[in-house]
Amino acid sequence: MSSQVHTAVGILRWTWKTCLPKFAPVKELTRAPLFLLHRPFCSSQLVPPLPTPAQTIQPGRRELTIQSLAEMGFSESQAQLVYEAANKNRCKHDVPVLSVLFSLGLNPDSVLKILEKCPELYSLKEAQLQQRALNLRKLGLLEGSLQRVISHYPKILSFPVKRVNAVSRLLREKCQFTAQQLADILRDSPHVVEEDPARLEYMFQYVYFRMGCRQAEMVKAKLFRLSLEELRCRHSFLERRGLFQTPDKKGQTLILNPRLKDFLSVSQELFLANIANATQEEFDVFQKLVAREQEEDEQGRNGRVRGKKAETEPVHPEGSYLKRRYKDELHLPREYETRYLLLANTLLSDVLFLSFNLANISCNALDMKIPYIFCEFLMVATVTTYCSSVLTVTLMVTDTFLAVRWPLRYNEILPPTRVKKIVGVVWALAMMYPLSLLVMMAVDNQGNPENLSVCLVLIILGLQKKYSLHIYFSVWAIFCTVLVLYCYIRLYMVTRSSGIWRSRYSRARVTLLAHSLMLLIYFAPGLVFTVELAQFERLEVEHQHLAVWINTVNLAVLMVVPRACAPYLYGLRYREVYETVRLMLWKRWFSQNPSSSPTPPDH
Repeated sequence: MSSQVHTAVGILRWTWKTCLPKFAPVKELTRAPLFLLHRPFCSSQLVPPLPTPAQTIQPGRRELTIQSLAEMGFSESQAQLVYEAANKNRCKHDVPVLSVLFSLGLNPDSVLKILEKCPELYSLKEAQLQQRALNLRKLGLLEGSLQRVISHYPKILSFPVKRVNAVSRLLREKCQFTAQQLADILRDSPHVVEEDPARLEYMFQYVYFRMGCRQAEMVKAKLFRLSLEELRCRHSFLERRGLFQTPDKKGQTLILNPRLKDFLSVSQELFLANIANATQEEFDVFQKLVAREQEEDEQGRNGRVRGKKAETEPVHPEGSYLKRRYKDELHLPREYETRYLLLANTLLSDVLFLSFNLANISCNALDMKIPYIFCEFLMVATVTTYCSSVLTVTLMVTDTFLAVRWPLRYNEILPPTRVKKIVGVVWALAMMYPLSLLVMMAVDNQGNPENLSVCLVLIILGLQKKYSLHIYFSVWAIFCTVLVLYCYIRLYMVTRSSGIWRSRYSRARVTLLAHSLMLLIYFAPGLVFTVELAQFERLEVEHQHLAVWINTVNLAVLMVVPRACAPYLYGLRYREVYETVRLMLWKRWFSQNPSSSPTPPDH
């Protein structure tokens, strides 16, 4: 009992000690309003501001004082300058802005210079500055580089994140710079974020196509530090003096061109003395001539455009050369593009195969007596057109791989003239072995009947030497399969970081599925035909009717299915072809139904 009483007394004593201060009167901490208190940088105590007559107190914001600036590390003169600038600009976020700049690792001298160069930063919110600095870090500007960029070009923090990302996306996707090269460009030439994207793209295209320089050379030369006019002027001056030559399609020149960084990264005096070997007077006269030529070109274009009502895109001076080159290499007519040439050859091979196959099946179904030489011709034509289709489909996969892997060199690797030659080589390879078999069968025609009641390609080829047939079909099957698998694997490895595979029903996934299905149904009949040839003697002796039925089903069904699906799975997968076909069908339908609405339905 005594122990319980002792415990109760202890609880009462503890309650009295802990609750007594709550009933004591609260002391007034300070007479200053709460919004006048501020927290110095790297401090956890609230300090009232110094009473300054020039202070204008604005309710709802943390007040900037000379004392707080001094505690941040500014000298008296620096603190006075920052304080006056903040009051002059009527800043609402001065303390958060200074906190963010100091958190980036900048010293007071650098912060003062940054705010003098770009006073617009006073009006930004703390969250905006932090978000923009974080975005620059994501683009590759790490510690050290980020501080140098902000100190040299503080205006980069005044641009929205969308603007910086748009310029970065242009340099990465259209100009094909790597992530490291993009970081180097932002570090060396941060003012690119305020340039017009179309002008940046034109500048890159000018150097890439007109001067024949690659991305690595542009980064080393700090290309974007110069204006487009200065770049074009120096290049044209060297070109007209015979010191620079535009490379041909193979990248070759008759003279040794100076390196890009040797005449772009130097001053004008060094450029004239070491590279151009000219005087300042000659260069000034050349600049005046170029300016006069540009004025004449603009006047001529304005005179031609004045009578037209169509909208035209702005054309840069000296753009005629690039326009001619792009017309030859980039903006080709659709019928001359590589993918359309290959698609046309595939459809042509399929149509010819279906024609010869239909003639063969029709003659067999009507029980017609077919001359042996005509059956041999059908065999050669069928095998040739089938092999041409398979080889062209394989080339289409290779063409897609080259276009994705080397987009800027694609038109140099596969120009239309070269593609036409490749198509001719495909037909020659597809025709070589069947035609040689036809010649051998014509020479060795002893014992063959003059007329046949049934013409089957399997029977004609089964009577020939099997080793050469197996080698021919096996080599091409293995070669095409390995090439297709390699291209698809490399395509996935190159594009997996671009985000086109994330969606389950993305266009890339659907296209890959459609092309894989087409390749499967193109190659499957050839595999069945190869197995039939390998087991020809056994089937001829034991299961002759089964062999005939398998060959007929293979020719009439399995080999026809890919030809029926190819126009949709290959042709209509191209947006341009789909829109053209839909427009043609819509015009025909509208001509038959003139009372209907003239607006085609959207799908």
